[in-house]
Amino acid sequence: MFKNIQKSFVLFFALFALLFAFPAFAQTDDVSDDDVNRVAHELFCPTCESMPVDVCPTEVCSDWREEIRRQLESGATDEEVLAFFASRYGTGVLANPPARGLGSFFWIGPIVVVLAGLFIFGRQMNRLQQESAEKAVEPAAAPSSGDPYRDRIEKELRQ
Repeated sequence: MFKNIQKSFVLFFALFALLFAFPAFAQTDDVSDDDVNRVAHELFCPTCESMPVDVCPTEVCSDWREEIRRQLESGATDEEVLAFFASRYGTGVLANPPARGLGSFFWIGPIVVVLAGLFIFGRQMNRLQQESAEKAVEPAAAPSSGDPYRDRIEKELRQ
């Protein structure tokens, strides 16, 4: 009789432990709305102009959010989900498209233009400064007043 109670006791605790383990297993596959919105924020709606998928109320964006949820539940990473949408719909749906090809020009181009403008401005200012230094001419000598003392004072003042 004692063995039956002992077996029942062990079986009861084993089932009790499994009861607490199942919610932990169920939570690993569950993807929250925050997870979906984190990825959806990196995508733009294909029908609305410059509206992220996480806040767009259209049917298309609702379908995209469900697709994101399915892919995240299947174990895909955020980058894999974004790559899926970029391969299917083009890089125009990405909020942060990769900087390559003509896109890299739009990232680097303004910086190059500003630096070139500063370089040209600096050279122009240097050239103007040199020209003004070369053109600096001594003032014309004042006509002699006839008084050597006064002429000497005026000469010293000009220097």
